Amino acid sequence: AVIVTVPLGVLKASSIAFNPPLPPRKQSAIDRLGFGTLNKVLLLFPYSFWEAVEGRRDFWGVCSPSAHRRGEAFQFWNMERCTGMPMLLALHSGRMAHREGSATR
Repeated sequence: AVIVTVPLGVLKASSIAFNPPLPPRKQSAIDRLGFGTLNKVLLLFPYSFWEAVEGRRDFWGVCSPSAHRRGEAFQFWNMERCTGMPMLLALHSGRMAHREGSATR
């Protein structure tokens, strides 16, 4: 027996030939699975201004309620307790992440 761990895109592209072939149930599960873009950005600040505004929170976020901006989601994690530095981890997913990923610099 062998354990294989590869990205979903590799499995979907059938880049690996399994012998014997994967059972239909497993191949069907691979075909049905989807994935998207998630951008992660670490933001380092001179001080943690967010605690004065938000109080002692570790996580907050926004999902757009309007239909024309659906798929734009923003999440922020307070990383100060983990790192000892005034740092936020920003996560952007959906259309916004795709737009950021394809932007030219």
